[in-house]
Amino acid sequence: MTTQSERAGPLTSSFRPCILVSETHHPFLGAVGVFANALERIARDGFYGAAGIAGVPDGGERRQIADIVTTSGMSLTYWTSFVLAAQHLNLSALDPELRARSVSTIKRQMDDAMECGASALGVLSGPDPGPAARPAALEALCDSLRELATAGAHRLTVVIEPLDREIHKKGLLGPMSDSVAVLDKVAAVAPAVKLGWDSGHVTLNHEQLGDALVLAKTYIAEVHLSNPVLDIASPSYGDSHVPLGAPGLLTLDGMAQILRLLRNAGILSKHEIGVAVEIRTPPGGDPWDTERMGRDALLAALEISGAGEKRDEDP
Repeated sequence: MTTQSERAGPLTSSFRPCILVSETHHPFLGAVGVFANALERIARDGFYGAAGIAGVPDGGERRQIADIVTTSGMSLTYWTSFVLAAQHLNLSALDPELRARSVSTIKRQMDDAMECGASALGVLSGPDPGPAARPAALEALCDSLRELATAGAHRLTVVIEPLDREIHKKGLLGPMSDSVAVLDKVAAVAPAVKLGWDSGHVTLNHEQLGDALVLAKTYIAEVHLSNPVLDIASPSYGDSHVPLGAPGLLTLDGMAQILRLLRNAGILSKHEIGVAVEIRTPPGGDPWDTERMGRDALLAALEISGAGEKRDEDP
């Protein structure tokens, strides 16, 4: 009998299947050992070539994670989203003191990320201050990204994930045109700043998926396949990382379409690109049920789309 891991072999010829452990294991965040134990099992299985985790305050666990990353060859992104939210930080703050404190805190998170063996640090922009203050906030964000990239000293890629601007997360970085403009501004000083492209956020920003991919293709480091909910009456309204299908808009065929768009744009031929199905385990749920759900969806979508086939060169 062919196992899922054995079937996964061809996928790694075109990109790295990624698992967002901070989502699959969301009910257990904060417990010491959660990420290390999960990553050990993931590395043993061999399906995923990339993973995303959140803050790891315990030094022993960070060193354990580094051993797993080194041994497995897995690429790791260390997301600071929860730290930014918990401490009410804002990398695009117009208040100089708040912005400086935010940058300083994320620099300390960089140290933890590197101790984990991470190759990328994930950040968010901060809330949208509204149209009048938006240009100044975008300039402040550019300054923060330059500082973080310099602090990373080429040891970490800084990955910023645009959010939706109006519906749920209401982030400063929302539409892909603004996101790419920010990276264009910082590229000369900070070429290691990249984008985390999320299908749910793109949809919530009322953007066409193909247009958003082509616009951002130079900067994309990670792709998150997320299922947005546009029914305002639903308790999952917005970007709640629900499984595929109703009440959300993303179906298996929709995921296959995104993978075809990624392939046609030449993005899936980049070995360093991590592609994750973003589903959050609810309280009381089993993280490994969520993992299997995401894995099966990715495999099925790849079979439908043909995007997992090896190509010798970009289209």
